[in-house]
Amino acid sequence: PNRADPDSAFTSPIKLFEYMAAGCALVVSDLPSVREVLERDDAVWTAPGDAAGLAGAVRALAEDPARAQRLGARVREKARPTLHLDRARRAAGPNRAAAARGPLKRS
Repeated sequence: PNRADPDSAFTSPIKLFEYMAAGCALVVSDLPSVREVLERDDAVWTAPGDAAGLAGAVRALAEDPARAQRLGARVREKARPTLHLDRARRAAGPNRAAAARGPLKRS
């Protein structure tokens, strides 16, 4: 979501999690659903609906690749516990030994 309209209060920022997992530097609208996920230092924040502010934030990151890389690394680490692969590994933990033994033999 990028607008401060009534529907934005009830959205889930799914794409945000995808971008975090990919290690992308984030330019985000200052909306409640985004503030629930990110801290002030996790992204470059803009006012909802402010196209000029959005363009300026993107330009600022493009001109400072080191900052963009730091922000991307920060949010990727923050997203790590929610990544499907990590979640799958944790869930599979008890079953790893059984999987290592191979398929069951039928008699």
